[in-house]
Amino acid sequence: MTIAASSSSVFTAPPKSVLAAIDCERLAAARGLEVTADFAGTEPDADIAPAVAAALRAEGLDLRGKKPRLVTRGDVAAADQVVAFGCDLGVASVPGAPDRTVG
Repeated sequence: MTIAASSSSVFTAPPKSVLAAIDCERLAAARGLEVTADFAGTEPDADIAPAVAAALRAEGLDLRGKKPRLVTRGDVAAADQVVAFGCDLGVASVPGAPDRTVG
């Protein structure tokens, strides 16, 4: 995936999406790119999986205010890139949206 100097992405299918969004922002920042990555799901869990949260906190990442949520058509329409991990966006799909299904 090519990332512009300023870009926004939405990752779907927690818990993979949580890790993908955080890694996307971290890797972009290391390259001097301004990227906003969010995570949402078609069937989101109530909270980030405890093992995932613990691993991310151990790496020094602040998860306050971060919580799985339902992906919306607005998320998809506003994103420069949507990455879906083995899931169909269903009612959140937007014709012509830049999405990529993985897995």
